[in-house]
Amino acid sequence: MLEPSKRGPNGKPLKQTTLAWCQTEAAHTVNFASQDPKSQWNQCRHVIIRSEDRCSVGSWIFAKSPLNVSERLFIDSQLKICFAQDFGEISTGRVVEILASPTHHQVIIILDVFEVSAVRHEIFSMPMLARRQSEVTLIAIPSSVCISSS
Repeated sequence: MLEPSKRGPNGKPLKQTTLAWCQTEAAHTVNFASQDPKSQWNQCRHVIIRSEDRCSVGSWIFAKSPLNVSERLFIDSQLKICFAQDFGEISTGRVVEILASPTHHQVIIILDVFEVSAVRHEIFSMPMLARRQSEVTLIAIPSSVCISSS
């Protein structure tokens, strides 16, 4: 969902500002080059992901990583040779920013990635999340590969 339009002094909605890819949190992602740095994006409040969960900034989600994407060749029902992308491992993280392209029907989630620790919490006996080597790692993920949120 796009941010509501801001109102001018006369009460009329102002035109929504778009940001270049390089002006968003995406500028700090490991896969920054996945989009044109000059492409325009709108910041959003939330997005509905595949599990039909409402995902907003600050939500914790599981998503298929766009890193190490492999392509496979297959033949479709009309005997055409096609390519399909197999996304990598499952990533866990907190949503930092949600961006929508005003020209392409595409929504990208900027995810602060955490790893599931082998150590369980002493009281809750639940797996704990930690940053890889205590470093912040951001990745840009298409909303279509987000599996679930908490």
